[in-house]
Amino acid sequence: MMGDVFSSTDWLTGSLVAIAMFYALTIAARRSTELRVWWAALTLKLASSLAFMFYSVFVFEGGDTLGYHAAGVDYAALMRAAWSEGSLSVFGDYAVWSPALNSTIRTAYLSGLLHSFLNDSFIAVSFAFALIGLIGQALVYRTFVERYPEQRLRRWWQLGILFLPSLVFWSAGLLKDPLGILGVGLLIWSVNRFVQQPRMTHVLLLLLGAYILFLFRLQVLPVLLVALAPWLLATRAHSTWSAPPWLARWLMHRSVRYALVALAVSGVLAVGVIEPRYSLAHLPESIAAQSAAYELLTTQGNVADPNVITFEPTWLGLLSAWAPALVLTLFRPFIWESISVAVQVAALENIVLLVLTLRAAGHVLVYPHMLRAAFRSPMFLTCVIFTLLFALLVGVATPNLGTLSRYRLPMLPFFIGTLAILEHAYWQVHIQRKAAAVTAAVRSV
Repeated sequence: MMGDVFSSTDWLTGSLVAIAMFYALTIAARRSTELRVWWAALTLKLASSLAFMFYSVFVFEGGDTLGYHAAGVDYAALMRAAWSEGSLSVFGDYAVWSPALNSTIRTAYLSGLLHSFLNDSFIAVSFAFALIGLIGQALVYRTFVERYPEQRLRRWWQLGILFLPSLVFWSAGLLKDPLGILGVGLLIWSVNRFVQQPRMTHVLLLLLGAYILFLFRLQVLPVLLVALAPWLLATRAHSTWSAPPWLARWLMHRSVRYALVALAVSGVLAVGVIEPRYSLAHLPESIAAQSAAYELLTTQGNVADPNVITFEPTWLGLLSAWAPALVLTLFRPFIWESISVAVQVAALENIVLLVLTLRAAGHVLVYPHMLRAAFRSPMFLTCVIFTLLFALLVGVATPNLGTLSRYRLPMLPFFIGTLAILEHAYWQVHIQRKAAAVTAAVRSV
């Protein structure tokens, strides 16, 4: 299977797919004032995808990426054979959308479907997965920009969502991660649009985003549903609604907002029923078991992995591990813990995140009341809740520094969002203070 990777046919097919992507982007964003930004984002994404391919083939020498490629070639052959006989049974035999399969098999089937259309090209299929990840990033970006369109924050959203190194790199490969980012993007984008303009299209896209997470990144879905509760509770009628007045009044009613939150909570409970290890009753035990499995893999001789966070397999024990889990997930590996190029890049990124966090903490110490302005935003609450919960779960379940950068991907846009909204609140308070000082000086003259 390695023989067809990076062959002349592989490069040719991949190049044609890349050209088609740039052409489609130019058509889709021709009226956008940020066309150069989107070109830069796609260029970086495809370059990261190539880097990820080289990393998988020549450094890692295998792993899930080449496994999905090999499975994709095999499934593509079976699909083409069925199509040549005029049979459509392939859509039932290799149903990517089937809830009865596990996420690994679904990803392999999706790889097979893409391989069947893209000439079994490893590069082209990897580019397709990279585009899926970029679409998810773009939806998250557009959501934050619509909520906070100020030009000062535009750089935060661009650098923190479209160009953040670990988010770009790890969601550019033939893995589940691009699919998870797409699900997150669809879900929060459709919630934001539904709050502004309640349309059935937005409801369907919301359900699609939730189902994509259910299929490929189930562990993200219940955390995101919990984090969305403040946003749903804060639903208000908006002047841009195109819905009939009676629907706007109905959606303003408190009982409807409570019903939306109840629906989100039901989704959390349903995930626990479908996958018992994610149920609220068994979650601490499941996380402790996964942490122990990682510790067993990383333990060398009689030396235990120092990154493992030990806790009692109860909710109280899990909550007691919150502080070290946050530090592990948000800011590690540190620069002196770098053991590879990928980890070094993650460490440099973590230094920037740590500096921005300390800066935000300093602003809060200077202007404590700026938190009130930040907490008025339901999106801020969503960002904080998702960051805290997901960082806890990832930190205690995944002590391996090499995999942290991947597993924390869905959390990164929300962490950036938390810091950016605090920055926005600081600007507001600072401007108000300056205006008040100028007014006082004028009056004293």
